[in-house]
Amino acid sequence: MYDAEVMEFYLHKVAVIPCLPTGMVLILLASGLVFRRWWLIGVALSVFWLASTPVVAGYLQYYVERGAVRLQVLEAPKVDAIVVLSGGGVERRNAGIELYKAGAAPVLMFTGGWAPWSPDKPLEGDVSLQYALSLGLPAYALRTTGRVMHTTAEAGAIRQEFERMVPDALTVEPRILLVTSAAHMERARIIFTNAGLRVSPFPVGTPVKMPVVRDVLDFVPQAGAFARTEVAWRELCGQWMYGVSGVLTRGWSY
Repeated sequence: MYDAEVMEFYLHKVAVIPCLPTGMVLILLASGLVFRRWWLIGVALSVFWLASTPVVAGYLQYYVERGAVRLQVLEAPKVDAIVVLSGGGVERRNAGIELYKAGAAPVLMFTGGWAPWSPDKPLEGDVSLQYALSLGLPAYALRTTGRVMHTTAEAGAIRQEFERMVPDALTVEPRILLVTSAAHMERARIIFTNAGLRVSPFPVGTPVKMPVVRDVLDFVPQAGAFARTEVAWRELCGQWMYGVSGVLTRGWSY
């Protein structure tokens, strides 16, 4: 039996489907067939074609990353803690360790990423913490959260960790270096800011360059391009949703 947290995780995954290209195409096709509106089928095919083109995928990826630039470790600002989000392989973990070694913060925090389809797998944060210890990093400088399954849970867990570390954390905004992929950074920044943390982004990976149309093949549908569009669009939906949520929570500012 799934617990409430796992059910919420799956609900979030399913709820966003109608907003994604796959969901849009399926809904338009089904509506066209049921109501015999052939123009809806035409719209569905148009959405599918556009989402499958490398040029659309490239521009969406670039927009999602907001022109992110990979910083050098020594360029990072001094903060209260380095926060490494789960997912994305070892690159995030290694970047966090390098930032700590460079003196960017006195504390290095990992989040305990966990997926319900791999229930016996160790929490990602625990694995990262043990790896950092094996490199000689001091145990007193390392933190990891409990089980988290999405970015909102990560932000809440990190905020709680600060509250345990600093008695008056509720009245201050801790400064963090947020380490995650360039594509995920904007949504993560919004969520962590909504949680009451001051975020300095440290994107990892290879940021997407401004796409250039080379030839007509950039407008020919490709399966890989559709997958990239789907990922980028999911991030855009998340940015919009959490951005609006933060405005409603804090109130409009002028």
